[in-house]
Amino acid sequence: MSRVLTSLVSVWVLAALAVPAAADAPIAITSSGFTNNFRRNLVFQVQAQDRVAQITRVELLVQLEGSPAIDRLAADFEPGAAVQATYEWNLARGYLPPGASGQSWWEIGDSAGNQLQSPPRPFRVEDQTHSWKQVANPKLALNWYAGSDNIVERSDGDTVNFLGLVFAAVCVCITLGAVLLAFIFRHRRGVFVAFILVALCACAAPPLVFYAVGDARPRGDAPPMSFGQALFNHGIRSLEYLERDTGVVLERRIQVYIYADRDDFFDAIEPGAKEWTGGRAYPQFGVVMIDIHPADWEWGKRALAHEITHQVIHQKIRSPLGGLSLPPLIDEGLAVYYESPGSPGVQFVTPLRRAIKNDTLIPLRALTKAFAAEPDAATLSYAESYSVVDFIFRRYGRDRMAQLLQAFKQGGFYDDIFARVFGMNLDGLEEEWRKDIGAKPRVVPTRAVATPFPTFSLSTEATPTPAR
Repeated sequence: MSRVLTSLVSVWVLAALAVPAAADAPIAITSSGFTNNFRRNLVFQVQAQDRVAQITRVELLVQLEGSPAIDRLAADFEPGAAVQATYEWNLARGYLPPGASGQSWWEIGDSAGNQLQSPPRPFRVEDQTHSWKQVANPKLALNWYAGSDNIVERSDGDTVNFLGLVFAAVCVCITLGAVLLAFIFRHRRGVFVAFILVALCACAAPPLVFYAVGDARPRGDAPPMSFGQALFNHGIRSLEYLERDTGVVLERRIQVYIYADRDDFFDAIEPGAKEWTGGRAYPQFGVVMIDIHPADWEWGKRALAHEITHQVIHQKIRSPLGGLSLPPLIDEGLAVYYESPGSPGVQFVTPLRRAIKNDTLIPLRALTKAFAAEPDAATLSYAESYSVVDFIFRRYGRDRMAQLLQAFKQGGFYDDIFARVFGMNLDGLEEEWRKDIGAKPRVVPTRAVATPFPTFSLSTEATPTPAR
């Protein structure tokens, strides 16, 4: 659907849904409407009449999902006994992602001091430039518009069974060789007995191996499924890992939008995003947007897990007032870790090794602020954050990570939080981490620098997208 047609798509609440008014109420709303022109604007309109005075004030009140705040917005209109008022929400200045929702209502006053407030009505932002498909359950809703309907997803067990078959082939060769040598040396009883024992052991090995790893026959690939269904399945597995490790029970369903084209993706996300951005998480709305070309299936699975991690962790950490005190060092580190637990992406391994060798690691205190925009520095920031999270899991265990997340939810100075959980401040943790990865010690200033209570501005950009 073209953007011109999209701008014409409207949801109208007409006179039948107008605010019911008492017989003596001077002000009455005759119609109201909402037009979704993503990503240009959202248009709210209302028509009202006043039978005793001039309408002099029309305001739109908006409360977005996940926010306790209510915005009071002055509408454009000409005062009079009958008015048509409009408020245009500019999405370039006040961006809202697809899937974001909220409620709105009108407050109207006249020159005689009369006032009318309409009941709240829900609205939702939708990207109507694509014909979306969806697969969903109570935890996850995945939306996509491109990609094959015949994706074949391999299971880890296939690799195990393949190795089993290779081992079986080796055992068969040993068996045949032992029998042949036994026949050649049949007149030498000791050698004959030894080769027979080798043959028996070789014959017994394959059944034991197959009993340990499963059916000796390769199970084959799973039945073909759609591109979206395959991503959805991976997302559900990622949620299971996260819930196991963090104890988080999702409070609401995560909405994921998969864009198959980079231009489509940047046309949909907020203006000013970094050029290497591959995914965006909007925890307030439970929305994730990711650029996954169908040919980048493997990268797409990691990116999906990355952004889902942001959603799950933010649900655990976010305070009732909406504040978030988790630094990027931990937030992005967890997101990269759960892309593939225990196995960092190849784009991170080399930069981290090079930085260790050249003693050019970024100080961990710098990673408690927004990551650098420059791609190489950003990649190293993600790599180090992953490495620190992996170190915490290996050295202290998942229970200690859960304690750390809970401490960040309560808020406070970073050094106090790390000291409470690990018995050392951030500099001490960095010293232990550097020893673990074989890096040189960092010279820490003798004067302690207190890290202030963190702001609520947090980078949620995914790993830099590989060149296509």
